[in-house]
Amino acid sequence: LYIEPSFGASYKSANLNNYYWGVTEDEAGVIVAPYEAAAGINWHTRFKIGYQLSRHWAASLVAEYERINDEAAASPIVSDRNVLGYFAGVSYRF
Repeated sequence: LYIEPSFGASYKSANLNNYYWGVTEDEAGVIVAPYEAAAGINWHTRFKIGYQLSRHWAASLVAEYERINDEAAASPIVSDRNVLGYFAGVSYRF
């Protein structure tokens, strides 16, 4: 059994923020205004727990919370700057 908590930050360039959260003139309309995001830093915390079932097989569970940067959060298409993700999986090692 292993437990792996982690905390971190990730830099998101203006190009990346605009790809996901920007709104171009062509996409804008009556409800959504054009928006161009600058670069920013996302913060996250992650908790992973795993168990080695046998020599080759392992199972793991992961939960992650991420807070997106101010530039991305200011986009008109973002309703919540907090992102919760999870994963469950089984792996085989040769």
